[in-house]
Amino acid sequence: MDNYITTTELSERYDRTASRIIKVLESSGFVAEHVYVDSHLCKAWSPEAVDYFDKFIAEENAKSLLIMDYAKELGVSEDLFRTAMNNLGISAEYRTNRNKLLEKEIKRLVEEDKTAMYESHPLVTNKKFFKASYFPDVVPNCFEDLNEDII
Repeated sequence: MDNYITTTELSERYDRTASRIIKVLESSGFVAEHVYVDSHLCKAWSPEAVDYFDKFIAEENAKSLLIMDYAKELGVSEDLFRTAMNNLGISAEYRTNRNKLLEKEIKRLVEEDKTAMYESHPLVTNKKFFKASYFPDVVPNCFEDLNEDII
């Protein structure tokens, strides 16, 4: 029993719930040993089960992303990302798989926000002024070769 690892230890190691760990391992045919830890009955898993779960987590992480990382990758806030998920009926707490439909919904929401900003802004009447690329470079040509640290 020395090499056995409890569900609680696996939960802390992989940042997954105990019920998720038990479901994955038991559905894969592993049987837990019952051990007492500090007078509590716990499920403990063999090294083979732990190796299997380690590979399972690696595959799961390769397929999915943390929601905040996915939002950052798309250049939007996590709130906007979760709004798009809710619009499509996608439920996820921390991680989600890449999804082209979700990315399209996020683009639609971003464009909708931009359009609402264009229409509601009281001072700007020409939409091209909302684009930073419309304006020329602010650094004169004679200073382009200088390091930005000096300026």
